[in-house]
Amino acid sequence: MLALLTDAFSITRTTRCVMFVILYLLVSIPVIVFDGFVLSKLWGWFVVTQFDLPSLGVAQAVGISLIVSLLTYQIKNKSDEDSKPRAVRSVIESAAVAFTALVYGWVVSQFV
Repeated sequence: MLALLTDAFSITRTTRCVMFVILYLLVSIPVIVFDGFVLSKLWGWFVVTQFDLPSLGVAQAVGISLIVSLLTYQIKNKSDEDSKPRAVRSVIESAAVAFTALVYGWVVSQFV
């Protein structure tokens, strides 16, 4: 989609980079919020019931998720692949992992 826009309007390389950053932020911010939502649900289903700890709101869960991501970040080997598809793939993988955790967590919570 971005390539079609850039070809149609003959946009410079700098403008394409800025557009990519804006598009990446528009896609990744909802994924980060979704990760927080999933963490708050899983926390409520398992940690609150087992350890009598207070529940987490989505904002608190986003903060914890970002801290854990920062502490567990691993540098991946660079390959010859273009960085744009890799960035898009990483956002999609993050959303898929969060959704899978939510579904599995809900199923398991039904037996707790």
